[in-house]
Amino acid sequence: MIQLLFLVLFVEGAIAFLLLVKIGPLRELVMKSLDQLKLGKGPATVKTIAGTMSVILLSNLMNIIKIQNKGAKLGTMSPMDQVLWRTHLLEASLMGVVLFFGFIIDRTHHYLEKLITLRSNVGSSKGELEQLRKERTELKEKEEKTSKEIKQLKEKLSCVSENLKKAEKESKEKETKLETAEAHVTALQKQSSELLLEYDRLLEDNQNLQSQILIEDCIFYIAGTDKIDARESSSKCCGICNSRKTPMEETSDRLNPGITPEFDPKTMRSTKPGLKRLFITTSVLFSFLLGVPFLWKSVEIYRSPLPFHDIDSLSDQIKSTPLRFPCNFHAVFVGFQSTDAETLRSQIQDGINQLTHQNSQCGSCDFSLSVTVQNRDDQCSESLAHSATTCSYRCGVIKRNDFGVGVDDTVDESLNHVFSGCSEESGKMYSVVVVNKENANGGDEVKAVVGKRRHAWIVGNGLEERYGDMVARVSEIFVKVFMNGGREEDSIQGEFMPVGSDGRIVLSFSLLNSNPRDWVYDWDFQRIDEALLAPVTKALAPIANISVESQVLYHTPKSSFSSWDKKLHSYVFRTSDLPFFVNSNEWHLDTSAGASGRSKILQFVVYIPSGKECPLLLQLPNGEISKTNGFISPMWGGVIVWNPGNCDKDSESPSRNTISPQDLEQIVEIFLGQFRQLFGFKSEAIYTSGLGTYKILPSERGFTEWELDVLSRKHTCFNLHSCSTTLGSLSRLVRSLPRMIIKDEIGEQVKYSLKAAKLAQSNASLGGYSSSASSSREARSLAENAFFHPSIMSVSYFSYEHCFAVYSPFFLPVAGHVVLAALREWKRYKQEKAKYLTWLTRKKTA
Repeated sequence: MIQLLFLVLFVEGAIAFLLLVKIGPLRELVMKSLDQLKLGKGPATVKTIAGTMSVILLSNLMNIIKIQNKGAKLGTMSPMDQVLWRTHLLEASLMGVVLFFGFIIDRTHHYLEKLITLRSNVGSSKGELEQLRKERTELKEKEEKTSKEIKQLKEKLSCVSENLKKAEKESKEKETKLETAEAHVTALQKQSSELLLEYDRLLEDNQNLQSQILIEDCIFYIAGTDKIDARESSSKCCGICNSRKTPMEETSDRLNPGITPEFDPKTMRSTKPGLKRLFITTSVLFSFLLGVPFLWKSVEIYRSPLPFHDIDSLSDQIKSTPLRFPCNFHAVFVGFQSTDAETLRSQIQDGINQLTHQNSQCGSCDFSLSVTVQNRDDQCSESLAHSATTCSYRCGVIKRNDFGVGVDDTVDESLNHVFSGCSEESGKMYSVVVVNKENANGGDEVKAVVGKRRHAWIVGNGLEERYGDMVARVSEIFVKVFMNGGREEDSIQGEFMPVGSDGRIVLSFSLLNSNPRDWVYDWDFQRIDEALLAPVTKALAPIANISVESQVLYHTPKSSFSSWDKKLHSYVFRTSDLPFFVNSNEWHLDTSAGASGRSKILQFVVYIPSGKECPLLLQLPNGEISKTNGFISPMWGGVIVWNPGNCDKDSESPSRNTISPQDLEQIVEIFLGQFRQLFGFKSEAIYTSGLGTYKILPSERGFTEWELDVLSRKHTCFNLHSCSTTLGSLSRLVRSLPRMIIKDEIGEQVKYSLKAAKLAQSNASLGGYSSSASSSREARSLAENAFFHPSIMSVSYFSYEHCFAVYSPFFLPVAGHVVLAALREWKRYKQEKAKYLTWLTRKKTA
């Protein structure tokens, strides 16, 4: 449509230019072409096209107003609305310019015709003026001649008057002679009338004599025959006599042969009407109608079928029934003598329900609780969950003496070995062991530790007397730690997780040398990547596909200013300077070639200050110096300021150094803490609540197993919600634009996305955290790929109204004439056939 409008615009511009500027015979050629166009049906066709374009122009203007109103209501315009707004605006502008150029060409042609006629009239008037001047001179000459002739005529007139008098005398004499001749003529007329009467009488007598002779001949013939024959013969003779016609009647019969007095040419015809004209017009009409399906097929677009019902059912299912993961909680109380397992189970379950408020938010645990009480004689009483699980605690395996001082990692491994036989078909197993044990120093100190697996333990003296606090602590560990990941909120918001919509994360590590004239530092990043970062990327593989990059940049000063602190003997920058610390003009960080358009890039920057501001320290709002000397920016990454060991610079020959492995390990540990904060976890290994403090064992992979479970649950929910939202938007978009092209690739991506979403729901219901996270990530990625497919944005699609407006100027004029001709020919054939049938009925009745 736009290409056609540009072509028409260029043609109109060329025509207008040729009309305004005379270039050889081109102007006359254009004028003659426009004259031919304005003859016959040309004006009607042009008006039809102009009216259609005006209607399309108004439609585009209404669409522009609708899109602007929609953007004003929502506060912003979507990329699709922006593309449609620009397309409608371009089409409206082109149509307006085309119509304006058409009007200019029409008026220019009209006024040029008037100018040409005026010039021709001026030329003809000049010729007439010259002719009038010539005639004037001729008339003067003729006037002189006529004056001479008048004198001559006057002389002749005197002679003629004399001759006239003589002629009057002679005429009087001739009148007297004429009167005598007229009297003689009247006498001759009377004699001729008498002679004519006598001639008529003689003709009548002659006719009577001929009739008598004929009768006598008939009677003579009858005398020699029978009576019957005589009668017949007499009748024949009489018929012959009567059948004789006068000469006037014979003449009239010869002039009008075979025509009866009842035949009317206006209402009757004697021949059958032909079908040739009707057949030709109807064949043309049917050929035109048969071409309509082929035309419709030629403008048909391909739309891959999309499972709209499955998309709607997925959205309704996610909204109505939030996804919940099965979790098996097992509490073991060791060294408790008079405590009932069933009572503990009911109290712990009440505490869990009170903390969770019995909500069914997506990503929460559909838990089952089991409690085992082991006394000092290693005898056990159990209260198992109603749901059947394959996990069974072997009584006496856990010993109180195993929970000593400084053996937390060993205890964590032993608990993992104790519960390693639990089946995970019905969900992950989380255990809390409460050990009533006397401390070596005899105090009442209570130690609470959360391991890096899925186990926690509480060790203390006199715990049985205050088992109410232990029940609250066990409930808090199950909910606040294992379910919520140690956050105060009840869930981790998935939309704030630094994962791209395609399920990829690019960790870009940059070493920035602020001023290489002072010193230049490099690092052995490959060894750190293999030793410290590879386990992290492997642990987070179900959640995101993580890739690691590194670079070293030079001449990268920061944007903020620092001040000298005499007490600290260093340069200081404060938290108020953090928004201005990153120098986006000099820090060329976004250089990742492996990241796609929807991948998330996290920047981790090691900033080495110049010699003018070394050492550089971060001062917290309370006046203390930051231990990590770094900060994070949500959804962007983190920055660490690393000061060289010796800030004395050598300006003449800047030194080239390599960051030591020990310093590099410390930097990577800080980066891992920042990475944990970006995912919503705390960087320190301590969780503090109103009931006490819990020590969290750090993992070599950066995230403990129960933290990975929390990420998997929350990320699965967010991915499924994002997948259903994206597919729903795509479904509504496709339904609202029936002329939109949908390729097979988009349809396959939508089907695979739905399949992956259903698989994620199934795995989540079975307790497969990692598999459900991977499937949900794939479902979201496929949905995003389908929605942002290049063919959706690049293909120019239009509605049925636009298609009708484009093709109607070409086919409606022809179709109208063909249909009218067929109707007119059918009407003529019916009239002629009615005339023929009228003549047949008259003929039969006659």
